[in-house]
Amino acid sequence: MTRFLLFSFCFLPFLAVADSGSYITPDDRFTPHCLEICRTGGIKNAYMHFSFVKKGKAAMYQQAGLRVYSGWFPYGKLWQLPPDEQKAAVKKWVSENIGDDRLPDIAGFEIDEPLLGYGDWNREVLSDLETNQSLQQLFREKFNRPLPVARQGATAADWRNVMVLRQSHYWDRLATLAATLKTLYPDKAVRVTLSPCGYESGASVGFDGNLLPARLPTDVPVMLDPYFQAFRRPLQWSGMMLRKFKVMIPDRSFTGIIQYYDAMKDSGWPYEGYVNLQPDDVDRQVFEFLMHGANDITLFLLDRRIFTGKPEYEKHLGDALRFAAASKEYWPRTAPSAQVGIYFSENTFRMHDLWGPWSRMTGAYGASFQTEWVYYSLSQLHIPANLISIPFSLKDSEKELLEKLNCYAAVILPEVKCMSPAEAAAFTRYVENGGHLIVTGETSFFNENGEPLPQPSLAALLGVNGVEKGDGKSLIFRPHRLLPGKKGFTLPCDGNAVPLFREQAARHPQWLKEKCVEKKSSVYDLKFEAKLPAPAALKLTPTTTAEVLAVYPDQRAAALVTRRGRGECIYIAPSDLLLFKGKVENSLETTPGAAGQLELLDKLVTSCLGKKWFEVKGAETVEAACRKSGNADAEYIYLLNHAAVPAENVSLKINRPPADIKAVTLLDQASGRETAGVCVPAGNESVTLALPAFRYGLIVKIALAKP
Repeated sequence: MTRFLLFSFCFLPFLAVADSGSYITPDDRFTPHCLEICRTGGIKNAYMHFSFVKKGKAAMYQQAGLRVYSGWFPYGKLWQLPPDEQKAAVKKWVSENIGDDRLPDIAGFEIDEPLLGYGDWNREVLSDLETNQSLQQLFREKFNRPLPVARQGATAADWRNVMVLRQSHYWDRLATLAATLKTLYPDKAVRVTLSPCGYESGASVGFDGNLLPARLPTDVPVMLDPYFQAFRRPLQWSGMMLRKFKVMIPDRSFTGIIQYYDAMKDSGWPYEGYVNLQPDDVDRQVFEFLMHGANDITLFLLDRRIFTGKPEYEKHLGDALRFAAASKEYWPRTAPSAQVGIYFSENTFRMHDLWGPWSRMTGAYGASFQTEWVYYSLSQLHIPANLISIPFSLKDSEKELLEKLNCYAAVILPEVKCMSPAEAAAFTRYVENGGHLIVTGETSFFNENGEPLPQPSLAALLGVNGVEKGDGKSLIFRPHRLLPGKKGFTLPCDGNAVPLFREQAARHPQWLKEKCVEKKSSVYDLKFEAKLPAPAALKLTPTTTAEVLAVYPDQRAAALVTRRGRGECIYIAPSDLLLFKGKVENSLETTPGAAGQLELLDKLVTSCLGKKWFEVKGAETVEAACRKSGNADAEYIYLLNHAAVPAENVSLKINRPPADIKAVTLLDQASGRETAGVCVPAGNESVTLALPAFRYGLIVKIALAKP
C-alpha cells in the first residue's frame, strides 16, 4: 500500500474542500516544512493515510489548525456487502485500522478512486465481472440468463445491458458506502475522489458522471484526479474533463487535483507515467483547473526527498497557491459558459472503443480522443466550448438531449460512431429548429449497440446517399458562402486520426518501457499500433439537396452542406481534419501544416455563430475559457498563456454594446495585481481593450449593466 499525506486548498467555506495525494512516507522532521507551506499557501485540510491517523500523526496538523481526513478508505472489500453486514464491517474496520480513540482527531473520511476494475485488453474481458457475485446475481434476476464477462460471444444487446447494469451498480454501491459512513459517524464528512484517468484508459470502463447526481448525496463532495494532465502538454485534458463534469453536474462542488512534480523521474513508479513536468507548469495547472470549472484545488505534497534540490518547483507551487487564495472571489458561484457544444458519445465510448487501441499516454482511440482534440482546436481559436453528454443508460433520450443542444448556436459531433434512434431524432430536430451541426467521420454509422448500419442513421441530415472507403490524401475546397474570402484551397488529410494518436502514444520513452517490463506492469498498452485502423478516406455520394463543400483529387465529394428546416448540417468526411495539430512537447504551438485546418474550423464555426462572444488578437499560444456568475451580473474570460515567454501586445474585443458593460477588471496571475480595464468603443456593438503582458494567466471580469 502506497502511503501518503494529502493537503487541500479551500475556496468556498460552505463547500467541501478538496483532497489529493502526495506519495509520502511521514517524516516528523519534514512536518514543520509541510505546515509552513500549508500556512503560506492557504491550505486548510490535510488528508492522510488511515495508518498514519492510527499512529497519532494527525495531531500535529490538527493543532496547527488544519482539518484532518482519514484517506484511502478500503472500499473494495466493504462496498459489496449488504447494508446490515456493511455497517458492522465498517465499524469493525474503523476500530481496528484507525482506532476509536483517534476518531476525535479527524474531520471525516475520504474514499479514493473507487473503481469497478480494469479491463484485460489481452483477453478482452472485464475482470471484475468474473468475481462480482452480486452483479452476476442481479443480471440473472433481471434478464434470466448468465452475465457475460466478455463482449466476444455475447449479443450486442446483452453486452449493452452489462454496461448499463455495471454503471448503475457502481454508483449505487458507492452511495451505499457513503451513507453507511454518514450514519455511523454523523459528525464526520465523507468525500469521494474520482479519477477521469480511469475514464480515459479503461478503468471502470469509464464512470458515467451523468448518473452521479441521482445517487451520490449532494453533501458528498467530489474530487477529480485527472493526473493525465501531466502526461503530455498542453495540460488542457484535465481542464476539459473538469468542464465536462461541471457542465453535467453544475450544482455540485468539484475539486481539481494538481501535480507539481515529475512523477516518473522523481518517484520511479511506472504507473504515474512519463510526466516531463516543468516548474512553470505548476502555475498553469492551478489556473487551468479553476478556469474550466473547479471550485477549489488540491495538490500532491511530497516528502523531503522530492523537495530536496528542487527549489524552483516549490517556489512555483507557493506562487500558484497564493494566487488561488488571493483570487478566490473570481471562482465561487460561477458556472462554465460557452457558445459551442461538443458531443461526447457514451455509446461510442463503451460500445465501440472499449477493446480498441489505447495507450496510457493518450487514452482510448475513439470518442474520448476525438472530443479532446476538437476541444483543443476551439480553445486555441478562443471559442469557448462545453462538453455535452447524456446518460449511457437513457434509451428515450430525445427530449433531454434536445434541451441540452438548444443551449448552443453550433454543436460539433466528432466521430460519434454509435447513435441511437432517439439521439438521431434529437440532432435532426435541433437542426430543423435552426441549429448548426458540424459532423465528422463515421458519425452515426453504427447503432447504439455498436452494430454497423447499412446507411448512417443521420444520412438525410448529412446529405449522403452512399459512402465508400477509399484513398484520399487531400481535400480541395470549393468557393462557398461558409468560407468567405477563400476562393478554394487544399488541405492535407490522412482519412482518420491515426497519425495524431500514434504520435501522442509513441511518446513512451525506452527507459519507461524497460521499467514496465522490469516491474511486470501492464498499464501501458505498448502494442497499440497493431490495433490501429488503416487510414481510409470516406468518399460520399451526395443527395440532390446537398451542396458539395470539398472534393478529393479524384473529384469525389469529401465535405457536404445540407439545409434542413431553419438550420444547417456541415459534414466533413475525414475524421481528423478538425482536430488540434499541436506539437507534442510545445503546448499550444501548432505544427506547420495545422494553420489551414484551424482556419477552416474557425471560418465554419464563425459562420454558424454569426458573431463570436469575444476575439483575442496576438495570442497564438493562449487558451481561452469562459465562466459566468450565478446571478448573471458578470462574465469572466480566462486567458492562459502556454508559451515560455509573456504574452505581449494582446488585444481583446468584446462583442457587446458599450452600454451593456459597466466595468472591466483585469487580474494578472503572476503579479497578483488587479487593474481596471480601459474599454474603447468599437462602433455600437463592441469594445476593445489593450491587455497588459501576462506570463501565465489573466482574468478579465466584465461587470454587466443589465444582467
